[in-house]
Amino acid sequence: MATTRKKASSRNDLLMGPVLGLRPATADAPTLWRITVLIVIRADAAQPTLTVDGKADPAAPRVLRKTNDAQVLRYAMPVKQSAEEQVITYSFGDNAQWRFIVPAAGQTPRFTYVSCNGFSSVKVIKDLQHDASNVWSDLITNHDGALLKAHESDWDEHQAWVDSTLFQKGTPLRFHAMLMGGDQIYMDSIWEDMEALKTWSNLPVADQPGVAVSATLADEIERYYFGLYIDRWRYARGKAPWPANAYDGTLDDACAFATIPSLIMWDDHDIFDGWGSYSPELQASPVFRALFAAARRNFWVYQLQMPEELLPPQTLPDQPTRLPRFDPIDWDALVKQDPLAPAFLPHQPGFSHAGVFGSLAILIPDLRSERSQLQVIGEATWDAMTQWLTTLPDTVEHLLFISSVPVAHPKIRIAEAVYSFGLLREHVTKSLSDDIHDHWSNDDHEGQRKRLVRNLVAFADGPRKRRVTMVSGDVHVAAWGIIEANGAAGNNARRLNQLTSSAVVHPAPSGVADFFFLFYMEQNAKAGETIDTEHRLQMMELPGAGMRLAPRRNWLAIELDEPARRLWATWRLEQDKGFSSHMLAVHPAQAAAADDGAP
Repeated sequence: MATTRKKASSRNDLLMGPVLGLRPATADAPTLWRITVLIVIRADAAQPTLTVDGKADPAAPRVLRKTNDAQVLRYAMPVKQSAEEQVITYSFGDNAQWRFIVPAAGQTPRFTYVSCNGFSSVKVIKDLQHDASNVWSDLITNHDGALLKAHESDWDEHQAWVDSTLFQKGTPLRFHAMLMGGDQIYMDSIWEDMEALKTWSNLPVADQPGVAVSATLADEIERYYFGLYIDRWRYARGKAPWPANAYDGTLDDACAFATIPSLIMWDDHDIFDGWGSYSPELQASPVFRALFAAARRNFWVYQLQMPEELLPPQTLPDQPTRLPRFDPIDWDALVKQDPLAPAFLPHQPGFSHAGVFGSLAILIPDLRSERSQLQVIGEATWDAMTQWLTTLPDTVEHLLFISSVPVAHPKIRIAEAVYSFGLLREHVTKSLSDDIHDHWSNDDHEGQRKRLVRNLVAFADGPRKRRVTMVSGDVHVAAWGIIEANGAAGNNARRLNQLTSSAVVHPAPSGVADFFFLFYMEQNAKAGETIDTEHRLQMMELPGAGMRLAPRRNWLAIELDEPARRLWATWRLEQDKGFSSHMLAVHPAQAAAADDGAP
């Protein structure tokens, strides 16, 4: 019987990618920097060969998913760490050449952080003052020493410091990894692009839960989610092919994805705006359940870079409930089927994962899978996080707790009051009620926020004193907050810092209504907040910005000062012209005699 041979791989076969992923080292290979790389090629194309540092890798990729039009492939690219940092180059066939940097053995990696990579609606695009990829361009320019040097005339004090500490010492690339705090893609356009869903969204809210989803509509929803990743994440949005050297072309999100390995969490827009914060009736509706299933499957494949057939089932409640309960997943068994799975926390129902990187530990909880108007995460996840914290080695100095929505942020009191009187109607495209419920500080979530704060302080102030820093996005401003427990003045382990960086693409608030809302929020920020009898929240003035909530698009650098063991956070804020830098040092845990009052 004749067989169909796939045509030879060509540059035109690459539909999207590459996208680099990062996996924590394992106990049996502590100096192996584990990189995965995802590409999407045409369904009838031959799988290209991965070439690393000029050597072809004969290993076949793993097929994560295949449709009639495309195949999603994952390659493994492990690198043995050495005494010095290494720059690794890679390519596929006759496509471009990309490169990334690997930390030295025992070195704590340098991270960048971004969130909100898209637009919640077509209307907000008009609020952009600069190109959509302007902030990505600044991040990549600060990542690549040659690019930064070309802009020396525009340097500020921070960029001069980066040049003198890194690039002048021969380190060509700055960031070893990228933390992505949610909303890597905005799926909200589905409500306008799919006529059936547009019609559904215009029904009276009381009628929406009763509408069934046909197999045909479910398939259309699935194909929409699958295809939007290709459309939104492809280089130059498909308007140009990759240049021979990735950094010679468009400095956009695709360029960053291909050259900085990422650790990823999801948030509502990766599903659709406000997922988990609607009424129990809507959350249990067939439409919501169909959208979640498609979003979850494609997040699993594209963002977590996992095979479709290994996705554990998660059945959403089909009856309204304000406290959904899910069965824990045996993630340890799944890892045995795929050693390149993220380091999921055992026995919890979501995508929570974590890792240790030198003296820095990173905890990335799933704050969407179990979310409802009364909870952010469920009991099994609380237990899994608590257990994982007990396993951290004494070499860990700092913990980064990645929360898509800030834990320390001004409370939206007026909006909550308006909602409680029923003056804000619930609607998937026209209401802010879901945004109000999303916050940790919402009255319905306040108990869980107190529990989280107490758990983090207890961990930091344990027998091995450590610092805990919360890193978040979502709110489209840059901000710095502090939560202090009683006794923090003499023990900085009892002081939690909140670093908020948002958004990398979505416009910052800029309209007249936004001005008055930000003014109100700024006043709330100045006043501070008592969380309970032992903990107080204070929003601090962003260093050098003259305000507590900076409404500018931005990205964040998180880098450890190895000799002093300080964690440096640097916000880069987009201005009318150029960018400004705002630096903050988080000191290691220290007693009162050594604490100079710094964060």
